[in-house]
Amino acid sequence: METRRIFLLPNQPLPCIAKEGGAIWKSMTESEKAPYFAKAARKKAEYEIAIKQHIDNLNQTAMEISTSSSMNAHEDVEQEIVKLLWL
Repeated sequence: METRRIFLLPNQPLPCIAKEGGAIWKSMTESEKAPYFAKAARKKAEYEIAIKQHIDNLNQTAMEISTSSSMNAHEDVEQEIVKLLWL
C-alpha cells in the first residue's frame, strides 16, 4: 500500500500519523475499503476457530485431570478399605 510509506517517515509524532491515517481512511470509497473488510472478516473467522480449539483443549485437559484425580481418589479409598480389612 502506497500510504504505508507516509507512516514510515521518521520523526513524525504519533498523533500526526493517526490523523493522517484517519483522513486517508475517510477519503476512501467503499470499494477501496472492501479488501480491508474482507481481510478483517477472514482474521475474525481464524480467531474464532482458534479460540474454539483452545477452549476444547482446555476442556479436554480438565476432563483428563478430573478423571485422573477421581481415579486416584478411588484407588486411595480402595487401598484404605483393604488396609482396614487386614487389620
